[in-house]
Amino acid sequence: CVQLAFTSTTYIVKCGGNLLNDPNCGSFLEVHLPGNPDIITEVRIPPDTTFTSGYRTTIMPLNYKTANRTVCLGGYEIWWVQRARGRKIVESVKPFSISEPMCDWDPDAEEYKPFFTIQNG
Repeated sequence: CVQLAFTSTTYIVKCGGNLLNDPNCGSFLEVHLPGNPDIITEVRIPPDTTFTSGYRTTIMPLNYKTANRTVCLGGYEIWWVQRARGRKIVESVKPFSISEPMCDWDPDAEEYKPFFTIQNG
């Protein structure tokens, strides 16, 4: 995982009632491959009503869709997304890159996979 600092002077969606913990409602930071809408990993931005401007920090997991895989060498994007009522609004996109570990090699396809497998033990 990596600690991120972010700033905002915009509205942060706060869901309530039966949507309080719904993954389709709220403000999120999402990791994507460049230009790809598939989410690799995500973290909800805490809907703290006292936060209107300034910096906050959060921990972004870098798992690649499952706990035993992680993002690897290459370019990625962090998307700031508002989710509400079946809609996703991308507010901002910021590129970043990972310098290691190397991605897993697929000898059958003769290409690198988009993740690194974490070995237990």
